[in-house]
Amino acid sequence: DGQPCCNPDGSKKKGLNLPVFTNIFVPVVMAYVTIRWAKLFNDIDLIPLYKYEPVTYTKENRLRCEVITQVVQKQAAQFDYLADEKQSILQMLLYGICINFPREAWHAEKQEDESGKEKIIREGLRFNMPHPSRMYYDPYHRVSSLNSNSGCAYTGYWELARYKDIFDNALFWNKDKIQYGGQSWFDIGRSDFLDEVFPCTLSFPNNVTTGADPGGVGGTGALDRSTEAAYYNSGDFQTATLLTQHFHRLVPADNGLGTYKYPVWFRFVFAADNAVLWAEPLGFDRFPTYAYDADFNRSRFRSLPLEIMPFQDQIGNLLSQWGRAVRENLRNPVFVDKDKVPEEYLKLLQNYGDKYYGGREFIPYSSVQDYRFKEDRREAFFTPTLTHHNTAEISNLISGMLDMLDRIMQLSPQEIGQAASHEQTAEESRIIAQNTSTRVTFTGSFRDSAIYAKKVMLYDAMMAYADDDITVGISTSLAATEEEFKKLLKQVGLVIDDDSTYDPENPEAMRTVKAKKSALLLESFASTRDAANRINTPALADAMSKIFIAIANNPVIIQSIGAVQLVELLNQIILASGLPREFRLKGSKVDTTAG
Repeated sequence: DGQPCCNPDGSKKKGLNLPVFTNIFVPVVMAYVTIRWAKLFNDIDLIPLYKYEPVTYTKENRLRCEVITQVVQKQAAQFDYLADEKQSILQMLLYGICINFPREAWHAEKQEDESGKEKIIREGLRFNMPHPSRMYYDPYHRVSSLNSNSGCAYTGYWELARYKDIFDNALFWNKDKIQYGGQSWFDIGRSDFLDEVFPCTLSFPNNVTTGADPGGVGGTGALDRSTEAAYYNSGDFQTATLLTQHFHRLVPADNGLGTYKYPVWFRFVFAADNAVLWAEPLGFDRFPTYAYDADFNRSRFRSLPLEIMPFQDQIGNLLSQWGRAVRENLRNPVFVDKDKVPEEYLKLLQNYGDKYYGGREFIPYSSVQDYRFKEDRREAFFTPTLTHHNTAEISNLISGMLDMLDRIMQLSPQEIGQAASHEQTAEESRIIAQNTSTRVTFTGSFRDSAIYAKKVMLYDAMMAYADDDITVGISTSLAATEEEFKKLLKQVGLVIDDDSTYDPENPEAMRTVKAKKSALLLESFASTRDAANRINTPALADAMSKIFIAIANNPVIIQSIGAVQLVELLNQIILASGLPREFRLKGSKVDTTAG
């Protein structure tokens, strides 16, 4: 605010403090957040998104995990889990924490086929990632325990929903008891709602005449999607209503919810603060929790913007000071002796502007008069020598601040897309890349914990709610022959959908396989084989090829293992190298006893 002043009628008003608007704002925080966000997301931008690997690496478990991976990847494509991961990583960096909550126990969409039979179009879990100010969790345990169901007994969040969406939901109860449009503790009005959710927001200047808020939303409406919903309605059915999703681990028998005597997670839905709309047990017990370099003993987590904000403020101050210094240096006052330069010609010189360069301007003066008064016309103008600001020092300070920021955040020039300050050798580049990736890998470990929890959550939900019949495509690359492939399928409990599609000329082609969910039971999965830690199959193929060369150079071993197994080993190397599955060798038994 500027200094108070008065209107012509004597009423007070405030003037603008113009230097405030000349400050330079550099979005350093968003730039560095985007760099780290892109790195953490690109590491998991893989197909399949969630790859299930068995702890015990047997052919049966590998086959089960391949089927599970395909089923979950189908859900990931249908419900865009990749976008969920992108948003979760961003919220983790911005706010320090992000919890993925299921929107319901299971979501299934159905249509009718050409015969009028009901058919499932897609099914899976849908997720909400609420703002940290709109969620809560059990403070008596570390919030990271939500990833493993080993501590927190409850968690939840609240959101805004149209009353019509609640009314049209056939599953909800007590819809006639909802006080839509307002709540006793959490009003959605223009002021109370924002004061409750955003207690520390900047107050916009009020209208001078009416005192009303010209924005209508206290300055946060343009930044918050859900609060805007409270103002866009044409009737009671469009009124924004508070909806609370509460998740609680409890024993149903102890709470009048059944006879089951063991802890189960329940989902409760409340409307306003007085109506219970829904309650259901959940077939999973994980709530993926993303945290940024978190100390889980703290009630509030640090975030990446909070770490960078001091540098952004200081760099903005330096750039503003740099601009002011340059403007100061451009000042060039000239003192004029008005007794020696006629006033009309002085005004002419001042107002010429660019016209000065269009030709010569002749200003008359009297040399006789100068001689009589002993004056020197060359002394009519005098330019004082002023002290100039050293802008080079400010430039060096800015570079030093950025260097310090890169060192603290462990960001190399290569990672942020700029050239190094000197010519670097290959070894130096390798060492810098290795050391700067340490911080990113550490931050990514919190993301990986949440992803593993989500993998377990998706598997448990699939086993509990998905359709019993599962159809996927499987290649015979897990077995050497068609007979072994069928034997492996039988051991696992899978059945080839249509055996007539088998082509003897192309036995490694994908085969449509059907299974029951019960055939996919696994106690646990490998938790460290994902993202950057996902198995490096090209490196694995390289190690396998070295062993294969050693075997191929020994005729005794070749004769012992046989040509069929040797060809199968070579095919495994081909697959691990990432070559197409159709690029395969076909072997047959060779009679080594014939002379």
